[in-house]
Amino acid sequence: MKRNNIPKTQNKRPYSLVTITVIATVFLSVGFTIGHSTNLHIKPSNSYTFIDLGVLPEDEYSCAYDINNIGQIVGMSQSYDYPNNGIGRAFLWENGTMIDLGTPSEAKRSTALAINDIGQVVGNAFNTTDYGFHAILWENGTITDLGTLGGDFFWSSAHDINNYGQIVGFANTAEEDFGPVHAFLYDTQSTVNQEMQDLGTLGGWESFATSINNIGQIVGESETIEEGLNIFFYNISYGEMEDLGHFPGHSMERVFAAINDNNQVIFEHGVWVDDHLEVHVFRMDAETGEFTDLGTLPGYICSWPSAINNADDVVGWSTNGFPNDPSYAFLCKNGQMINLTELAHPDWVLEIAYSINDRGDIVGVGISPEGEQHGFLLKRISPDTPNQPDGPTEGEVDVEYTFSTMSTDPDNDQISYGWDWDGDFVVDEWTEYHNSGTTVETTHSFTSEGTYEIKVKATDTSGAESDWSESLIIEIIESPELVIESITGGIGITVDIRNVGKKEISNVKYAITIDGGLIIRPREKSDTIGTLTADESSKIKMRVVGIGLDKLTDMPIITITVSAHDVNTVEKTATAMIIGPLIILQ
Repeated sequence: MKRNNIPKTQNKRPYSLVTITVIATVFLSVGFTIGHSTNLHIKPSNSYTFIDLGVLPEDEYSCAYDINNIGQIVGMSQSYDYPNNGIGRAFLWENGTMIDLGTPSEAKRSTALAINDIGQVVGNAFNTTDYGFHAILWENGTITDLGTLGGDFFWSSAHDINNYGQIVGFANTAEEDFGPVHAFLYDTQSTVNQEMQDLGTLGGWESFATSINNIGQIVGESETIEEGLNIFFYNISYGEMEDLGHFPGHSMERVFAAINDNNQVIFEHGVWVDDHLEVHVFRMDAETGEFTDLGTLPGYICSWPSAINNADDVVGWSTNGFPNDPSYAFLCKNGQMINLTELAHPDWVLEIAYSINDRGDIVGVGISPEGEQHGFLLKRISPDTPNQPDGPTEGEVDVEYTFSTMSTDPDNDQISYGWDWDGDFVVDEWTEYHNSGTTVETTHSFTSEGTYEIKVKATDTSGAESDWSESLIIEIIESPELVIESITGGIGITVDIRNVGKKEISNVKYAITIDGGLIIRPREKSDTIGTLTADESSKIKMRVVGIGLDKLTDMPIITITVSAHDVNTVEKTATAMIIGPLIILQ
């Protein structure tokens, strides 16, 4: 598999149906507060470790909204007297520590909704004075208010950011007081016009952008002129909003959509059945338009999606759709719906899964045995980091070499090894599965000279991947090559042999033979040259006495053959006249 050097991000649903009405901000502020992470629970499952993310000081509630491929988590922590006096605070959780990421000076609440793999975080910050909120970017200790699309009403939110700093969300426009909400794009890397770009609608009143992938493809929802609420697709390269279609019988006021780097879109589709609403998760191929009903957790009639990663794994939650019904987080993998509560600590209930990264780590919100709602992390148990590859440190172009490594899996699952032959952190080839703890060999040749950084990672049968190993550096040079540069006559035969490669050649064998003519002495000569260093040549000579003329005898043919172990064999011939000791080449 190939991928960019910058690892890919996942796409997520940034709002909760059961916890908050405002969704907000994050990243390092100048002054920050360290929170506490509570107990780490070893799971009964063979695939995950469960971690309670805890809360910030003086808070009782937290929710985790996103996790990147580095394992950094963002969300919100608050006290239970929200929304009246409670202050929600954006947080960053990393390596067991929760950090208060700060709030703009004019705001009192903030929520972190998305983090990419280079640490940029987006969300929004809420101002309790005018009861509005703005989209916010946190980066390198700086908090940036992204503003609105010109609307007077203080209302915008950033919901996703890809690894190229492209942000999407929605904001009020300036069309009129309390104007409609439109989807926006904000490019942090732009040097021309760094402000919100209005993506428009499908012809209706409002639109909302909820997800962007690393290819620059955006999805969300938009009202249309005739059909109501549809999912839209927007490609930054083309700059046009496309309608992914209307789904007959759809009975929901809002539709969530997310897209991964494989053009796979997830969304929810609800219809009224008798006196109740049934909602299913669907996955669509944005290129072909084909879609699949992923269903719900067994025993439930409603499911809502939250995120899809680049392995096409989907997370979200299921309920029976009635007021105050409990919800249960799910993972849909290979078409199978899995209740994530079964993978957690036995006394926890995982309510909603909000995000899943490419490694398969999942974050969301759950209820602890004490009845507290806390953010959680389900961390995939992966194989140990493989040993540094063992193999040669120098070699030649187009020569096959053997490399080996070994890893162990905590669950004793079988392991496949992914080899990166050129140091770009992309797996170039995977091996078959092998028993845990077994040294595994593979072979590889390099097609051009250069310095290569070789790394390897391991994945088990459940799909959990290890970190990359330490690198092995190998220097590849052009293979040694022998050439016969010239054959000259005169008194005897002189042959120039050269090593045109970049590596020394030892024990170069040569042979000179003469066919035809009347040769008194000698007809052949063979010997060995001890070494030929890179670009070194050697002259070999052979004295001949005889007659070889066209009218008297067959014209002599001189053949020179040169060879060495693991090096090319070269042969060259020449026609000559021989008059006594004199050689005249034709």
